[in-house]
Amino acid sequence: MIKILKLYNDFPRQIGFDSKHCRRKVVYSMDELLALVNRYSRYRRVFASIYNYTRETKDFINLRDMFFDFDQLDTAIIDIQNVHHWLMENNYKHIMFFSGGGFHIYVMCKNYKKIENKETTLKATLSNAQKFVLKSCGLQFGKEVDPTCKGDLARIATMPNTWNTKRRRYCISISEEDIHKGYEHIKEKAIHKRFRYYYYGHKIFDISNFIEKGLDEIEAPEITEIEKCRILSDDLLKELPKCIQKILVEKKLGNRKRFLTIVYLREKGYTKGEVCEIFKKYLNPIEAKHCIVEEHQVNDLFTTASRRRIFFPNCKILKEEGICPMKSFCKKGEEIYR
Repeated sequence: MIKILKLYNDFPRQIGFDSKHCRRKVVYSMDELLALVNRYSRYRRVFASIYNYTRETKDFINLRDMFFDFDQLDTAIIDIQNVHHWLMENNYKHIMFFSGGGFHIYVMCKNYKKIENKETTLKATLSNAQKFVLKSCGLQFGKEVDPTCKGDLARIATMPNTWNTKRRRYCISISEEDIHKGYEHIKEKAIHKRFRYYYYGHKIFDISNFIEKGLDEIEAPEITEIEKCRILSDDLLKELPKCIQKILVEKKLGNRKRFLTIVYLREKGYTKGEVCEIFKKYLNPIEAKHCIVEEHQVNDLFTTASRRRIFFPNCKILKEEGICPMKSFCKKGEEIYR
């Protein structure tokens, strides 16, 4: 237990409960964190922040871990195998978890105090390092890996040995043997808690090698010739900004890209019904049903509360997330709110 608590020994940090509308609380000590975990973990899903980040703190943000979330259930077991094998080849120290549904990897980092203690610099540096690892493994954010964890200093993740209320499984540490035996084997293991934690590798990843690059150095995702033809032959797509065009011609969007599309269309005056019809047209039927019927994502983002606090991000954020396919800025996000 002491070994795993090292992931959470910088304070203040955040702890969260439930998943759909996660409520967060700032904690200032290990005793306070453990008291809340013990209080709620039997009937709520419990999350803890990866980094010692809060909106109020002025303390140095320690990027002592680099976090990856593999949430594409049809490929997640293969993806985590690929990353684990690359980390082992380079002897980088890391630990893997089954979250109850997907998988998490924490890679131990050093020299983070060389990074300027500025939110934008820390986010960009973390993002650069994460993208380097994934590119080395032939993976990408937004495809095999949840893009919302890219450069996210406020990221929270399910705490080990707490109950995933949706999946009805515990979040457990997993071994190399587990990932080779497959998803169903791990899912069966997660019926019970597991107090053994499997660290692999010895070398600490030097995150200072990835200190912020300028936006002009960030590689833009390529629009294929097939995608260009489809965009040019579609009256709706031709009217949308390049980022939304690129999203809607992709075969599989994922939560983040659906979110961006809904918010953009909402702010441009499309109705909830029109957005649902657009998703039915451009998404595959399974993902469209998941978004509209099962997750109620369109409805949730059209509620009064969501309209007050959720906005379409600016070009800089989209570029850092690898969503903007342009080398320059179109500033469509800024135009919405003028």
